Formats: sequence, structure tokens, C-alpha cells
Amino acid sequence: MTEIKNITVEELKEKLKTEKIIIADVRREEDFAEKHLPGAVHLDQYNFNDFVANTDKNAIIVICCYRGNRSRKMIPRLLHKGFKEVYNLTGGLTEWVDKSP
Repeated sequence: MTEIKNITVEELKEKLKTEKIIIADVRREEDFAEKHLPGAVHLDQYNFNDFVANTDKNAIIVICCYRGNRSRKMIPRLLHKGFKEVYNLTGGLTEWVDKSP
């Protein structure tokens, strides 16, 4: 079984100050269009192969959804495709909004 690494909103905000991180949002496209984390990209079953082909496998990837449940399901798929450092955003977009001014 794949170990899921988690990252908190606070940890992500700190890392974003000094590191290049790819944030991939796995919610529905219309939900992503309405609101998402700054700089996030949309990732779903339709663009998954393009994401895999065009993204550095050594990049830090943070997967997010509303609360951190759906995103956990995407992580094993990315690890299986060779990504090295993939995190689940604990609490997802909901927690990001709650902890942002």
C-alpha cells in the first residue's frame, strides 16, 4: 500500500515562500473555475495523461480538493507514474480559505 504524505495549509504556505511547488486541484472543472488556490492547475481524468507527460517527475506536487479526501485517491496514481514527491493538502481548499485573511 502506498504511503500518503500530508501537508498542512501552514506548511504549504511556508514552502511556497522558498520552493517551486505545483498545486494540482482535482475538483470538478466548474468548481476549479469558480475558486482555487493561487497558481493551481486543474487535474482530472481528462488531462491526467497530459499532466504526467508535461510535468517534472522530481517536482514537489501538492494535490488538493475540497477537504482532502478526493485528492488522496490521486496520489497513488501519480506515484505509480514516477512522481517522487507528492503531498495531500490536509483540509483542502476549505481549510486554505478558513486560514487565509
